[in-house]
Amino acid sequence: MSIADRPMKGKLVFALLFLASAIPLVFAAPEARVIDPRYSVPLAVLPGQPFNATIVGAETAAGAWLLAPGFNVTLRVVGSWSQDGRLLVQLETPKGIQPGLYDLCLNVGGAICEPRSVWVLTREPEKLTIAHLTDIHVEVLVEGVRSTLFFETAINLVNSMPVDLAVFTGDNVDIGSDISSLKTFYSLTNRVRKPTLVVPGNHDHAQTDEKSFQELYYGLHVGPAYWYRVVGPFLIVGLDTGYAGYVDANQLKWLESVLSAFSGKVKVLLMHHPLFRANLFREINGSWREIEKLQPYLYASWANRIDEARELLRLVEEYSVSAVLAGHVHTDGLVVYNERTWFVTTVTTCGSGDYRGFKVVEVGKDGSVRVIGLPGRDPLRERSSFVLDGSLIRVVESPDRRASTVIAQPSPNLGLELPELSIFLLLNSSQPVESYKVYGNVTLVKGIELLPYNGFYAAKLTLVAPRDAATVTLASYEDREPPKVSLLMYTPRKPVANRDGVSMYLKAEDEGWGVQLVRLEYETDSLKGTIEAREAGPGSYRVELPPLNATKVRVTAVAVDFAGNSASDTLEIEYAQPPKPEEQQTGEQPTQQQQPSQQVEQPTPQPPAQQPPSYALALAVVLIVAIGAVVISKRAARRK
Repeated sequence: MSIADRPMKGKLVFALLFLASAIPLVFAAPEARVIDPRYSVPLAVLPGQPFNATIVGAETAAGAWLLAPGFNVTLRVVGSWSQDGRLLVQLETPKGIQPGLYDLCLNVGGAICEPRSVWVLTREPEKLTIAHLTDIHVEVLVEGVRSTLFFETAINLVNSMPVDLAVFTGDNVDIGSDISSLKTFYSLTNRVRKPTLVVPGNHDHAQTDEKSFQELYYGLHVGPAYWYRVVGPFLIVGLDTGYAGYVDANQLKWLESVLSAFSGKVKVLLMHHPLFRANLFREINGSWREIEKLQPYLYASWANRIDEARELLRLVEEYSVSAVLAGHVHTDGLVVYNERTWFVTTVTTCGSGDYRGFKVVEVGKDGSVRVIGLPGRDPLRERSSFVLDGSLIRVVESPDRRASTVIAQPSPNLGLELPELSIFLLLNSSQPVESYKVYGNVTLVKGIELLPYNGFYAAKLTLVAPRDAATVTLASYEDREPPKVSLLMYTPRKPVANRDGVSMYLKAEDEGWGVQLVRLEYETDSLKGTIEAREAGPGSYRVELPPLNATKVRVTAVAVDFAGNSASDTLEIEYAQPPKPEEQQTGEQPTQQQQPSQQVEQPTPQPPAQQPPSYALALAVVLIVAIGAVVISKRAARRK
């Protein structure tokens, strides 16, 4: 179906000195970029309303504009000035601008853009419906599944749900200094077509110090550690509980200044470490003046910093905060404090825990709060987050973006009734629009919209939510080329029959529509079986072969792409036989030695390395000692 139709020591010291001298340069010479607003803290504006943008690494701004699929809107530059080494530019949106989420671009001697950083509203909202995600832990394995797959599924659900924005309350990556994961988080988050507000968690601080956290890692790739945003009658404040799990005195002082400046707003706080402990579901009445009475209910990091906990609770009480959203503990919790403030803790979206999921929190302009989750569950009495486990909704793109495939497999356990899925794709705009056609489960396609966007086609694909697994491919060509697959390695190298499982590592890639599945077929003299491979990373897969009673096993890796093309790779694994009972009783060792996994480099079986006899090893040691003694005696003679 077509679119138209529809000296090593000296060298080491020098290297270290060179590295040490180079490090300050990294901090001292930032490239021009927007630091406010960011994709992680977008700014809400109304048509015709002025707003400020803050830039580092630039002295002037000659022009500015907003980009969104199908829109390129010129902004009026009202004025600019320097402050603390930064350039502040006041901009104004035109009165006729369409509502939506825009990239902010400026001409500062070259174009710089911050994606999805300006949120244009038509009017002030009566309520905010918030998707609450937390503890994403990008690019870790969770029960054999890449956490990123849960994140992609959540993103596509957020795009399909009737929510106004999404908030991420920390642990966005697993290690704060992991630049690869930070870039993955940036890339995936910018697929959300709703505003995203993000705060850091303790894992985002891991392996960083204060300066590198701000200038090399989180601050560079995500955004500010704490911040506030006004959205009509609402004030949303993001806080940083740091690595230790509490908000320090300086930040609490800043928080009070913000709350007092916007005292008439409905207030929502976001932070990583919850004030109240995990798995706590109840109404609590109390006072910050008698916080010792509340200490049994506090989360450990706050209980250990009782002065900071008291001050936070004072601010919550005196400024009538409506909701405090948190994560960290990887499970649900809900405390309604003094019948006014809802402390909402949500299960991990992608990490290890009871299950993976998210909540929806609705806040009215009268300060009312409603927590929405699994049907039939009372969020004040039990865990109620929607369940991501078993669902998969993701997009697989070809390297040249001439094809994108949607995998849609919602689980009945999700607990979320969605009649439609809205999937957003970026396609290669060098191809004519009419060349793009739909393949796969075409009957699910309700609509396709292609709009120009930043050198691409931005495609919105509307699908009927499938009951079973489905794939839909949007491509400008037919894929007739098979994928590539190879068995990279396995361990142990010489498994013992009926005792050892074997870990198999595979690689599969496709230059066309993408790899749909990878499986391992195995065969012995008396047994055949098939195991589906699990994705361990981009293009890499892993299979666990169970213990087998065999002398050798023939294994075949098979990769199938979304067009149905397939490829395979085969090898044989030789198994050692277990020792006989009499050998175990006499202490004799089996003749075959299991090789450590780090020595396995080839995908084909190799015989174990021959060990030198013990007398040869002893002779070698004697020779080395003798030579050393001669050298030492000669040096001693020279000194004399």
